[in-house]
Order: sequence, then structure tokens, then C-alpha cells
Amino acid sequence: MNELATQDQIYLENLIREIVPSPCSRRVYLGALARFQAFARDRGGLQVNRASLMAYRAFLGERQAPASVNVALSAIKSVVRELAKRDLIDPHDAGGIAGVENVPVRGQRAGHWLSEEQVERLMSSIDTSKLIGKRDRCLLGIMISTGIRRAEVCSLQVEQLKQVNGYTCFIDVLGKGSKLRSLTLPAKVDQWTREWLDAAEITSGPLIRSVDKHGHVGGSIGSDGARFITEKHSRLMGIAFRCHDLRRTHANLSLDAGATLDQIQTSLGHSSSVVTEKYLARIFRPEKAAGLRIGMFAEGRAKL
Repeated sequence: MNELATQDQIYLENLIREIVPSPCSRRVYLGALARFQAFARDRGGLQVNRASLMAYRAFLGERQAPASVNVALSAIKSVVRELAKRDLIDPHDAGGIAGVENVPVRGQRAGHWLSEEQVERLMSSIDTSKLIGKRDRCLLGIMISTGIRRAEVCSLQVEQLKQVNGYTCFIDVLGKGSKLRSLTLPAKVDQWTREWLDAAEITSGPLIRSVDKHGHVGGSIGSDGARFITEKHSRLMGIAFRCHDLRRTHANLSLDAGATLDQIQTSLGHSSSVVTEKYLARIFRPEKAAGLRIGMFAEGRAKL
């Protein structure tokens, strides 16, 4: 019986909940599986095997970037692997699916980040005369200064805000893989956070909350709320950036300021420095290009 093709969403949600700890990753897995199931249904109910996954890889390859295709393949293969452990899919088919290779990624994407000047423009452009502006400044300030993920910042509790050796920190921030880390707030972001909490009269519970058009404070916002707020200010600034670009911004500006690889790894919540090295390697830094050091081309170059 080919369970991946026939099981309903409730079964798959329960399965993914068991094998994937992160809520964000769960949504990615469920979305990837739903699209694969739709692909199979549209072609007369394809069986889930090596041939059908190869066909799906080719289908996605014509429409998406290699990295996006590989995320979908990874989600499908992970679930198939779990189904095989439960004897819910033919072992031969499972082995064939596991052998489907990812799409090669040629070169490195530059990624996108904000310069220090753009960060200053962003923060100064927020209208903090209104409560919602104080909330937005607090949220964006925390994301840029700590490199925290959008799901993580939305899960922060006031009780996690502590003083450690004279610095304001968020203690025991739960990240991917159920890993805990602590994050230090710069004095300015600490001030913005206190101003938001005081104005909103928040003393406990979720740190980042919804604010309606009348200025009434509601409950916590989800990661989609953080995305909406970030995209709103992106449009207001006229510069395209997303939540993940703020993590790149943190890494890039921290690197320029002399932060070590270990420090950046801790802020970003990476499990290995190898991951951090790859992450930083994706940041294209034109002002650091080797050719700018060549004498005849060096005049007027950016400071190295």
C-alpha cells in the first residue's frame, strides 16, 4: 500500500509532528507533501516511487530555484523514510526514493542585507508617536541586533528578559532542534523594548503582541505577523527585504564590526560553525572583492 499517496492530512500532520520539532519546518513539510500529492493526483494517481519523484523533481525544476526544489525533496524523503520504518511503504520504493539526488546548486546566491545606513533609516522612519510604532521598532530592533528568527521573536516572553552581568538578555530562547541559547540586547534596543512594554502596559506573558487600529493591545502574534510587519516597513522604505534578510543583516554588520565566527554562530542559533561559515559565504560583499586591491584599479575604491 502506498501510504504517502493515500493517507489524509490529519495522519500526515500527526506523523510530521512526531518527527519535526519546529512549527515552521512542519508547515514547510506539510506544504511540500500537499503539492506532491496534488501532482500525483493530477497525473492519474501516480504511485510514490523513484520514477514519480524523479518526474516531480523535473516538474519543480522548470518552475523553482534549485534550493527550493531540494527543500521539497528533503521533506518528501524524510516522511517516506519514517513511513518505511512503520512498514507503511514498500521498502524497495523507499530505497529508490532515498536515492533520488538533489538538484545541483551552481554557484552561490548573494543573499540580501541592509547596510548600517539603511538600518538607521529604517529605525528612524518608524512613527513611534503611536503604540503600534513602538511595537514595530521593538520587534525590528530585536531581530536586527540579535539575529533571532521570526518564529523565535514571536515566542519571546517578558519573563525571559533578565539582567546578566550588567547586560539585558533574553534567557533560554528556544530555537530549531529544541536548542536553547541566550541573546544580549544592545542598550538602545533595550530602551526601545522598555518603552514598548511600558506604553502597552505589559508586565508578563508574550513580549510582541498585536495592536489594533484603535491602539488596543491583543495577544501574541505568530511568525506570519512578524513577516507582515517586516514587509510593511520594507514597502514604506522602498527597499525590498524580508525577515530572513534581517538575519543576514545581523551577520553581515556583526562581521564588519569584528565579531568572531563563534559569536555569530551563537546569535544565529546554528548547531555547527560549518553552517555559519556557509551562511556567511552566501553574503556577497562587493566592497571586499579581491580585484579592488589591484593598484591600477584601486583609486576611489571602497574602504577595505
